[in-house]
Amino acid sequence: MITVVAVNLFVIGLVVMIHYEFLYRITLLMPQLKIRHRFRIVFGVFVALSAHAAEVWVFAISFLLMHRAEGWSPCRGWYLSPGLRPSCTWK
Repeated sequence: MITVVAVNLFVIGLVVMIHYEFLYRITLLMPQLKIRHRFRIVFGVFVALSAHAAEVWVFAISFLLMHRAEGWSPCRGWYLSPGLRPSCTWK
């Protein structure tokens, strides 16, 4: 049980760092862009959504690895096919 908590805390920390780095880099880049203000905002929203997509995949891969690990309780849910499963990504 303590291992599961430790792994989840590590994954949460990793995702927070990914989110921070995306936002920090876009904050540095925004003033240098030579495009109209409205398009800068759209670009910033696109980068933020890209960060969220990367974070979803970090959680999906970590859940998949925990599911496949020996001696851990398996995740419960809908699993369609071998490999990176949709339920690890979307649920």
